[in-house]
Amino acid sequence: MNLDPFYGAPDGFESAAPGTILRTREVQLAVLTVLPVHVRSWQLLYRTTDLFGQPTVAATTVAVPEGADTSHSRPLVSHQFFYDSTSPACAPSYVLQQGGGLPALEGIHSTTEYLELAASISQGYAVNVPDYEGVHGHLAVAEEPGYLILDSVRAAESFAPLGLDGANTPVALWGYSGGGMGSGWAAEMQPGYAPELNLEGVALGAPVSDVESLLHVNGSMFASLIGVGIASLPVCYKQKTQQNNI
Repeated sequence: MNLDPFYGAPDGFESAAPGTILRTREVQLAVLTVLPVHVRSWQLLYRTTDLFGQPTVAATTVAVPEGADTSHSRPLVSHQFFYDSTSPACAPSYVLQQGGGLPALEGIHSTTEYLELAASISQGYAVNVPDYEGVHGHLAVAEEPGYLILDSVRAAESFAPLGLDGANTPVALWGYSGGGMGSGWAAEMQPGYAPELNLEGVALGAPVSDVESLLHVNGSMFASLIGVGIASLPVCYKQKTQQNNI
């Protein structure tokens, strides 16, 4: 994924407003990277804000039902997948694409969330699936997922092919596990960071608010979640520590 030039920040992106679309491409979504999903879908690279309050970029995948009349607006559901990984190769924008091959199957758990996408699409909604851990796979950090999710909604609302009604678009956030954490940050930060968004509701499943609540997975097949999360934090906050020591 890091070798894909689509994810590279273009020169001068820092001067753009948060949520500004920097690059787009149409993609074919596919279950397990081989079974086509009948939607119209695109990926958007947009300007957003990192955990230090500095400009950065992130990608999101957006879609509408195949054959949808986009002359009429529709609600937008932002699905935050539980990809819970520090590997960018597990990001939704990578694993949802057709033709990702074996490397994309590293994120096979994300493909199970096609069921939720199908539910939203069947209602005629537009969907938004942001890489809320960013291009470097920041797992379990504070605030940054909120910025990335809210700016992905801004980007989706300004993307003409979706036919949305800008900031008037009714928006819902959905997420489970790491997606619940990301959705929770977005809901908490929306009034101050993106007050113009018409956020109608938020559904959170199993958001981890206290790291001790994860200790019950020790000794189980999910024990690695603790190690991955703890390993992620020093890497993510190393830059902040270096800044404080200067």
